Amino acid sequence: MKKIFFTITLVFLTTLIFAQNNSIIPIFQQTADYIKLIEEKHKQNVVRLEYNAIKNSNSTYIELFDSVQYGVLVFGDDNIKNLSLKISNLENNDWKNIVTQNGENGIIMFYKVFGKADLYKFEIITELKKNAKYGYYSLMVIQ
Repeated sequence: MKKIFFTITLVFLTTLIFAQNNSIIPIFQQTADYIKLIEEKHKQNVVRLEYNAIKNSNSTYIELFDSVQYGVLVFGDDNIKNLSLKISNLENNDWKNIVTQNGENGIIMFYKVFGKADLYKFEIITELKKNAKYGYYSLMVIQ
């Protein structure tokens, strides 16, 4: 009985996801391609990886070391029209913006050495395409 319920639930959810023309599978495949390129060709390591559904904005918090050059890669699926990233760190109980990057063709990539070991807030901001209810993004921190 539990197997049948699980199967029906899975079929329903799959149908619902594909009916909205919103699947996370393409973002997984694209991320895998980027990881292979980063690790095999450029000999760097992905030290943080995150996927998420997004409507307007999402935030995540990442502990980073000082004196380390990090690469940041953010990209969205076909439902995302524009993409931007704000990185802030906490100073005097207030989040101070230290980096703002706007996506070109739905992708953001840059390298930065952060000045101190600290907790950083990464805020991904999107504008969706006209009929999209939500989209998916992938965030990678590379070292």
